[in-house]
Amino acid sequence: MKSVFSEFFIDETRHRVSRTMLGEFERGAMVTAIPYGYAIDQARSTAEGRCCWCVKADEAAVVREIFARRKDGMTLQEIAAVLNSRGVPTPRQTSDGKRLYWRGSAIWRIFGNPMYKGLYLVNFGRSNSSQERNLERFMPELVLVSPDDWDAVQSMGKRSPSASESAVISSHLGQKRTYGGGKHAFSGVFRCGTCGVYLSFHPARGNSAGTLHCIQCEHASREGQPGRQPIYISVKGVRIMMRWLMQKILSKEVIAAYRERLKEKLAGGHEQSLQDARTRLHKADAARQRLARLLKDIGSEDPVLERQYLEAREDTMRLQHEVSELEQHAQAVNTDAMRRQLNIPLDAVVDAFLSDDHAPERTRAVLNRVFPSIVLRAKPGRYEAVFEIHAMRLCCIN
Repeated sequence: MKSVFSEFFIDETRHRVSRTMLGEFERGAMVTAIPYGYAIDQARSTAEGRCCWCVKADEAAVVREIFARRKDGMTLQEIAAVLNSRGVPTPRQTSDGKRLYWRGSAIWRIFGNPMYKGLYLVNFGRSNSSQERNLERFMPELVLVSPDDWDAVQSMGKRSPSASESAVISSHLGQKRTYGGGKHAFSGVFRCGTCGVYLSFHPARGNSAGTLHCIQCEHASREGQPGRQPIYISVKGVRIMMRWLMQKILSKEVIAAYRERLKEKLAGGHEQSLQDARTRLHKADAARQRLARLLKDIGSEDPVLERQYLEAREDTMRLQHEVSELEQHAQAVNTDAMRRQLNIPLDAVVDAFLSDDHAPERTRAVLNRVFPSIVLRAKPGRYEAVFEIHAMRLCCIN
């Protein structure tokens, strides 16, 4: 009997705690642990009688830097090394004063939190019907990174292949998931057509510019595995090929369309789009508030009104996302930089971009976005190589 009552007490306590958290969430309170980059807003919490968060300036700057470095192509370990070299405090510190250090896993957890793009997501476990209850709330005042930057980092993953690349490459070894990186810009860009792994960069000897080859096929060939003869290609030839490809992609039509969009931004055409989005948001939020008042006045369950309220809330959240993106885009507009881009010679930009003097992680990140898949298929002759290349339909280098 004691066991039965104890089990009942535990279930009842779990239900009360979950229901209390759900009620607080519906009233606009924050009911989860505080992620890195935020802190409790003591004044607002006391005035409104619910837990409220605010942006912690120093930690928010670190979060923005982490996303920016990852978007530029740095690996998780390289980002952690940069933070550790500056002595940036970690999200958690021990009480005995022992200094902790950043790790790649901590960086990856930050990337997976949608709170940084303003989406507060709470999992309330399972209901009586065994369905997970995941509720979300968009909070534009807590946005640290733009949704585009957040999505770009998610698409990079832990250096996993893109969707189009996985469709091109098939191997009995399966998809190779690595953390990426490399000291050369072409490391982590090209794949072997035999086994599907990334080609490794071999440094130059003498007057050579270095080579790219498959280290896995090289090991397999040494062990006598048939059909795994490694292919070596010159980095100098690859650089010439990539320059030719970039010139083909940056056609006159693409450059003209890109500069036309820059002129529209300089002319202020973006303000009208922002004003229209704000007007639609105001109407949608007013409709949501009217439905909420109706549900409150009725005092009983009404499936039709509840469904309409949920649809209105989703529409309001979608418009809040749109307005937030347009506002952040307007803040990011740099008129001086855009005027310089109108007259800059793109041939010089491509040459500087593919040179060894440019940051390799940034070159690698741009190449992976422009070319979702570059696969070395064969080498018929000494000065010949066959590549299978998938490129974006339209792209421009900023």
